[in-house]
Amino acid sequence: MKELERVILAGRFRHGGNPILRWNFENVQVETDKAGVDALTDGLKELNLRADEFVVTGGGSAAEAFERLGYSASELKQKLTDPHGRRSSGRAIDL
Repeated sequence: MKELERVILAGRFRHGGNPILRWNFENVQVETDKAGVDALTDGLKELNLRADEFVVTGGGSAAEAFERLGYSASELKQKLTDPHGRRSSGRAIDL
């Protein structure tokens, strides 16, 4: 995928005059940011791996990151168990 991206951004992609591909490439806009997508993805994967350690011990290498995000170990454990807060409290609800 990186090679395809490089060829496209360099303007060297050849589409053989296909009008649909020409139209697609004419309408592409490239946005860049300071953090590469791959680096950001790797960071999120690493943080995800460290979440278990933080939930179990309340510490570890990612403790500061989760605390900056506003999560205690118990709050993060609850979020990981029930991400959308949909668990029933066990009370009956009249509809």
